[in-house]
Amino acid sequence: FSSSGVARIGNLVMCVWRRRSIRQRRQADKREKMAPNLNASSLPPIGKKYRDLIQKETFDAYEEILTQEGLQWFFEFRIPRLIPHLVPLMQVPGRGRPSPRLQLLLQAIENSADLQRLDSLYRVFLDRKDFEAAAGAAGLALNRIWDAGKDFDLASVWWERTIRLIEEASLTRLARAFLYVWKAALTTVWRGQVGASIKASEEGLAEARSAGSRPLELYHMAGIALSAYHATDISKMEFYLIEGQPLSELDDMPLVCTILYRMTLTLHLMCNGRYAECLEILNSIESHPIFPLLPPALWLFTHSQYLLTYTKMGDGEAVSRAVRTIQQKTVSEDNYFYHAHMHSYLGYSCLSHDPARALLHGREAFRRGSLCNSDWAHSNPWLLIPQALSETGQLAEAEENLTSSLERFNEREHAMYLIMGLYEMANIKLKQGNLRDAKAFHAQVPKVCLHGPVPLSHLSLFRPAAFFEQLDRALQSSSNRPTTWATRESARVRIDTLGGLKLEIDGRVIGGELSRRKKSTLLLKAIIAHGGTDISAELLEDVLWPDADGDAAAVDLKVTLFRLRQIGLESKGIRAPWIEMKQRRLSLIPSECFVDSLQFERLAVSALNTSEPTDTLEATLDLYIDDFLPYDVNEPWIASRREHLRALFIRAVKRFYDEVSKTGEFDRALPYLERAVQKAPVDEGLSVRLISGFLATDRRARAIEAFSRARETLQKELGVAPGSRLQALTDSAGIGQK
Repeated sequence: FSSSGVARIGNLVMCVWRRRSIRQRRQADKREKMAPNLNASSLPPIGKKYRDLIQKETFDAYEEILTQEGLQWFFEFRIPRLIPHLVPLMQVPGRGRPSPRLQLLLQAIENSADLQRLDSLYRVFLDRKDFEAAAGAAGLALNRIWDAGKDFDLASVWWERTIRLIEEASLTRLARAFLYVWKAALTTVWRGQVGASIKASEEGLAEARSAGSRPLELYHMAGIALSAYHATDISKMEFYLIEGQPLSELDDMPLVCTILYRMTLTLHLMCNGRYAECLEILNSIESHPIFPLLPPALWLFTHSQYLLTYTKMGDGEAVSRAVRTIQQKTVSEDNYFYHAHMHSYLGYSCLSHDPARALLHGREAFRRGSLCNSDWAHSNPWLLIPQALSETGQLAEAEENLTSSLERFNEREHAMYLIMGLYEMANIKLKQGNLRDAKAFHAQVPKVCLHGPVPLSHLSLFRPAAFFEQLDRALQSSSNRPTTWATRESARVRIDTLGGLKLEIDGRVIGGELSRRKKSTLLLKAIIAHGGTDISAELLEDVLWPDADGDAAAVDLKVTLFRLRQIGLESKGIRAPWIEMKQRRLSLIPSECFVDSLQFERLAVSALNTSEPTDTLEATLDLYIDDFLPYDVNEPWIASRREHLRALFIRAVKRFYDEVSKTGEFDRALPYLERAVQKAPVDEGLSVRLISGFLATDRRARAIEAFSRARETLQKELGVAPGSRLQALTDSAGIGQK
């Protein structure tokens, strides 16, 4: 995150310089008449000693001092201080070519510094043994490569130069601390080495402290904390966030350093559920007048924090607003680094409720990351793609992708991604019915937590807390034998959740009591949303009473559970044994209860793992009359369960079509496909099957209509054209032309 964000201001300065040069060439005889009045009162606010030099018209001394101090300002990201001090030199008529140091400072305030020009300046500085200025040229070059986001391999030469300069004994500590900024940054972003990045930042921090540079001290602290998060060293992250807080509150702290620190702080607060504080910090950053001028990567980092915070809060409207803000930002198409991260963030924002869309974003992020040659830009899609494949039912492909990802994360010390990848592989194996391998992958997690257990809250950027709770509960079983639940006919308690909540006890529909006892009803929904059995009381307390302390939440749970058990009882009735709590774990009693969404899930998972599932799948799909609790829009854990079941429905629809197409019975699958496309309009796998089915049953007009709708949706929602499979199908049928 560089200081070039004030580049638009810098461009104004460069315009002044260029116009002055043109006037000198074309109107040399009028130079004196065109010179502006240089009295101190007409100048921007600058230091007193500089004003004194202007009044004495000793501009050579002015330039000499400025090229010394200005370079130090540049090292500390104080570009706004540098700009007004450059203006007086540009207004002086008759001055010759700027000195190499002055040229470097002018390049620093340019919108896009010329790498060839920087290379020439670097060579001049080396010839003069001006290692401090050479460090400025190297850092500025790496800065511009980062900001351009087009090809990080351009950093190769400058990387080697940076390493040599760091080892130069005569280099000032300030310049060395500055170079460590870029060594640490490129170690992560270009080479993808988290551990080496932390070491570089720690060495830079030591140099910054020796140089007495508070801006670079804060910058390196924030860099260590951010990398420590990815290394799962949460205690180190917390330590440097605490250490850096006093520095971040200094009035003269450069904005770039403050933002990097506060963005890392919001990441930590977000992981701990302190969303209000996150939004307060983000709002203070966004309201800064210079914020719109900052580099694209830093702008995206800020707005992605908004997006992730709203996603974790379950605020769908705010998420949509954040997505629109990010998508409307105009950034060069060849800034592949920016667009790779943008698609990763957008993918994670919709993974839980629209995995097909997340898969498209993940693949686009992977493509952009490949183009910019940034190892780090690949990290998110290498995890996001198999996650989305798993959620859309493409388990074999998800497993294949994730196997490669785990090797990659292990090689690059991406501990956070490695741990998350192991959880995902356990989840995939569980879906495949392979409990033994699922447990084996799950058991590897503690072995890679080199800095102690990682709080699940710090993994919740990738998955909601319910994902881990359900996975852990499923893995506690010692066999694959499912719990035996009552059928709809034999159950004393029947609970429908697909399409809305309906409770029936002993043949009597319960209506008014549910609407009156809202907290008890919410507890019932929470139990079902988290699997129906063996749910920890702590999880339910966190879900239903997030702001209460432990003891108060435990009391609230007991009271609410008692009231839930009373629902549907006659005045002299005995408490119905259909729900129980043992050892602080709650369960519906399977032999007494039927829950349609749980039944659907059990049947769908079983059928998907069967070689000939046609009839079973059709009966299962008939159970899914609508989404899970579709009118409960304010609870993120309900939304997560809703999207899980919807994704399972879509997987089942795809498998059902694939099976019936073998016998030519396309009409059996088309109604389900049409329902599924309505629920996941950007899932190209569904569109391909629906169009194929229409073509196979001689419904060409319906096929054309379905393709047009799919193409328009992909363009409107994601800004992409139809994928190769969909385009090839429609082209071969002669319906793919615009």
